[in-house]
Amino acid sequence: MYEKGTSSGRRSPLPPIGYGVPDSVTTREDGNFDVFVRGLDGREKTFKTDNWARSSLTEEAVRGFAGATSFYGSSRTIATAEGIWTSIRRFVAFMEGHKPGLTSFGDIGVGSFREYRRVLIEEAGFTAASAHTMLASLKGILNTLDEEVKLDESVVAYLSIAGPGTGNRPGVSGYSDEIFNRIKISARSEVVAIRSRIRAGRALVERFRLHPEGLTERQQDHARLLECLLRTGTLPSQGIRYTDRTALASEVFLTENDLAPLLILFVAISGMNVEAIKELPAAHTVHDSSAVQVQVVKRRRGDGRWYEPVVWAVGTKSRQLHSPGGFYQLVDELSAPARAIARSDKLLAVWTNTYGRNTVSCRYPWEKRLSHVSLFLNRWAERNKIVDGSTKRELTFNRIRTTYLRRETKTAGGHLPSATRGNTQDVLFNNYLRGDATVIDWAEGVMGETFEELEEDFRARRSHPNGQGHRISTVGDLGRAASEATPTAFLSCRDILHGPYADGEVCDQSALICFSCPNAIVGEGNLPAIVNLLDELHKRSEEVSGPRWWSDYGQAWLAITDDILPRFTAAQIDSAKSDPSLKVPLKLLEDRI
Repeated sequence: MYEKGTSSGRRSPLPPIGYGVPDSVTTREDGNFDVFVRGLDGREKTFKTDNWARSSLTEEAVRGFAGATSFYGSSRTIATAEGIWTSIRRFVAFMEGHKPGLTSFGDIGVGSFREYRRVLIEEAGFTAASAHTMLASLKGILNTLDEEVKLDESVVAYLSIAGPGTGNRPGVSGYSDEIFNRIKISARSEVVAIRSRIRAGRALVERFRLHPEGLTERQQDHARLLECLLRTGTLPSQGIRYTDRTALASEVFLTENDLAPLLILFVAISGMNVEAIKELPAAHTVHDSSAVQVQVVKRRRGDGRWYEPVVWAVGTKSRQLHSPGGFYQLVDELSAPARAIARSDKLLAVWTNTYGRNTVSCRYPWEKRLSHVSLFLNRWAERNKIVDGSTKRELTFNRIRTTYLRRETKTAGGHLPSATRGNTQDVLFNNYLRGDATVIDWAEGVMGETFEELEEDFRARRSHPNGQGHRISTVGDLGRAASEATPTAFLSCRDILHGPYADGEVCDQSALICFSCPNAIVGEGNLPAIVNLLDELHKRSEEVSGPRWWSDYGQAWLAITDDILPRFTAAQIDSAKSDPSLKVPLKLLEDRI
């Protein structure tokens, strides 16, 4: 044993010589390998190479996988570990058939990786995005072997290239407000029934414990059965049909059938990711009976970013199913007996029928993986008639959350910093709001209103004596002055040497300044360039912000639409539109007024 204790001038105790981190890789007598992985979410799994192709690359691949799933690796959960395990197993099998006998990944050239990608897409039926994901998994494994295996630089470069479908893709569109409200109403009504059912069953058990004489003999028998069930989580193996066991247990416990409405309502009123809700802890702090604070698993990449404290308002008892804090307390109440029997530290615990290898009745549903329990959301939606006209709507937690975040963002006036709660602004916009049809329509309406307000403000300042520039003085005077004037990019100039901006010198201002210059005149010959410019200004309004557009191009646009085009006939304007001459270089629009 090493010496314990510290004091001033005394070194910290050290472990015995030879201590090291336990190796997660075990070599079995039959030559296969076992790799033990423990994720940051507490889940554990041992991966075995029993079904791998016999290859000299196997040991190196297993070591790389162990490094990628270690504390310093890129894979921090069992779910991601399973994905890269499948990727490396498939690649080793491919290489054994492609170039058998290789003993190191350092001997594999970039051509083999290209061929592997081709086989995945053309022969195995993977999409280009899925093939890239599998290659990216290989890169994470090979990175951990970098000190032992010298990879070809071309291989590293090839695996580092972003593949198709890896950019920011807009998330799915949310639901209309009508459908969203119906989803919440349906889920809330089912939760009310669940709450009433369990509270009634537990109240019967409590009456049996305190005053059994007040119950009929039949009620006492039923209460005795529920009391044993509530205390131990088990039912007698004889005398109760298997199909009746769940119905009986549901009188005092949550069951898997209750999970769908509970999770749907929780996402709808909290806006939290359903994976985070599944992993909510039972440990929490209540502040002044008005707020609940819990530590939420965020599954973010990087050390120290996996957990985040969240504070939810509790609300009044009558609003328990409308506030996330109050709803958390209700789920805590309903899950408590099953959680105690299961000895789980998670919020949600349910009773399940024991069968086969499943000998534990009360358990945390997602102990193995977050997708372990099938919730059948579309069946729930069909049962509750969540439809849009005659078309059945697919029900997903992502769409529910998108709708919640959309409403929060609209409440904040579209100001993302104010709307951001559980995500960064980039994640909120790219993954939830950018692809939502309602957000797009609403944003277009907001932009339209903003554009109109800017136009009114610009017109007011333009007509004011101290506003920007002057109105074109001789618009519509198409006599000899227009034909004899000096042509500019869009208009003509009556005196290019004596303008308001450079008296006595050739004017060197932007061509757009002509639209606010008193020396500018216009003739029918200028129309093709002007019409082309107007089209370019409309395109540019979609590329720059409203204030920037009005500052740079507002004067020219108002001069064209208010002063110039009204002086010509529709036939003259149509003729100018069909004339491709005098194409205006786009770079002229980049000059600031």
